[in-house]
Amino acid sequence: MVGPYPLPGRPPTGGIEAVATALVAGLRAEGVEPTLVTCTGAVDHEERVDNDGLEMRLIPYGDAAGHRIPYVSEHRAIGRALRDIAPDVVHVQGQNHYGPACLAVGLPTVVTLHGILYREQHIADATATRSSQIRARIRNGLNARFERTTLRKARHLVIISPYVSDAVAHLTSAHLHHIANPIDDDFYDIPRRPVPGRVLFVGVVGSRKNVLVLVRSFSQVLAERPVATLHLVGRPADESYIDQVRATISELRMGDSVRYLGVVSDEELREQYAEASLLALPSKEESSPMAIQQAMAMGLPIVASRAGGIPFLVEDGVTGLLATPDDESDLADRLLTALGDDALRARMAEACVTEAERFRVGAVTRATLELYATAAGRPVAMATA
Repeated sequence: MVGPYPLPGRPPTGGIEAVATALVAGLRAEGVEPTLVTCTGAVDHEERVDNDGLEMRLIPYGDAAGHRIPYVSEHRAIGRALRDIAPDVVHVQGQNHYGPACLAVGLPTVVTLHGILYREQHIADATATRSSQIRARIRNGLNARFERTTLRKARHLVIISPYVSDAVAHLTSAHLHHIANPIDDDFYDIPRRPVPGRVLFVGVVGSRKNVLVLVRSFSQVLAERPVATLHLVGRPADESYIDQVRATISELRMGDSVRYLGVVSDEELREQYAEASLLALPSKEESSPMAIQQAMAMGLPIVASRAGGIPFLVEDGVTGLLATPDDESDLADRLLTALGDDALRARMAEACVTEAERFRVGAVTRATLELYATAAGRPVAMATA
């Protein structure tokens, strides 16, 4: 399995890492012991490490790779690793630089599409410094280019949402396999103890997730419900954005009503979900966000934007409430409606749990194994007892 993956002893820090972690657990339960390959700035040379009993290949990334041309060293290292491992099948998580690097090796390969990069590249943070904007533009442009190459060369694509299928079907001749993102079974068994008025955001704190809009709209919520609180969980997209978030909290004098918690442990993340009354996700662009799926598995109602693939997950008025993207007043109104109606939240919570059954890791793993067999032309190798 190639792509973002938590380093040993660290929690997942994004949706792709959460997907990969849950799927690896499901594969191991079925007797498959994958080898993990990921690029990271935490090492300056290629390493093999043990990650909870699995072999993990760490490849230097970015400045740690010591290259002048972006991704050249990483691609060569990924190719060396895959030729050395010689797996039955390669499963790539994401269509950024990992996709072309793996497809160039010529092994049976499956790619899960996370996000629509040619659409995401146009989302800019107007509050960022000029240098940050330039770096983001270059990075996003490269990612969109890698996506085009992946779509052109791939034979098997995992489609996590009908929205993704609509966005890429005309750009690829690959076989499209509709398999949902898996959710760790633990999320289905955590008892909820919601704190009245507690709203939770989980995700990368950046412009695509629209966190500044959420913070500003929450000031309107506080005007009517002064005891409400907002917890923001996730790594910052960049320091300039999180500085803007902190400055906005200060300017609007929200004090401890809005708390940025950063990256938290798995245990703390589950605690945050358990204590929330609502999950808020006002993104500008999404395919199938893990935060929404995790919330649904726990029976946590959602207030989200009507953007990208979110309406395929959240049925307005049934499992959550949908707001107009970038409309702070509409988002605040939806949050106030949900926070002020206990019966509505209870109905949405029950509907969330029912809908989330299709995300269980066992069902997703079995569908994935069937795809591996199709791609490899034979069943994948199982671990021996």
